[in-house]
Amino acid sequence: MQNFNTDDMAHKIPRCISWVSSIHTLEPGDVLATGTNHRGLNPFMDGDKIELEVEGLGCLTVYIKDDLKRTWERVTRLQHAESGGEGVQTPQTGGKYA
Repeated sequence: MQNFNTDDMAHKIPRCISWVSSIHTLEPGDVLATGTNHRGLNPFMDGDKIELEVEGLGCLTVYIKDDLKRTWERVTRLQHAESGGEGVQTPQTGGKYA
């Protein structure tokens, strides 16, 4: 649901590296996940595949596993708000605690 480029970041890469390295020593191979612009943000659910790609470096793939099998509607926070939905995020639709 997202295709996010670093050109769209509120805090640029040098500032992120500076801040993190001021509180934690960065080592070769460390990954600094900088987050998202929130436009395509929606819940991760069991079975989802997340790909973090860095041009010229490669792709890191993460598979989501949720033993509680929780589910939410597949809408972004913006879509939820625009539809008049209650709260900041979509309500849980299935799994434990629904």
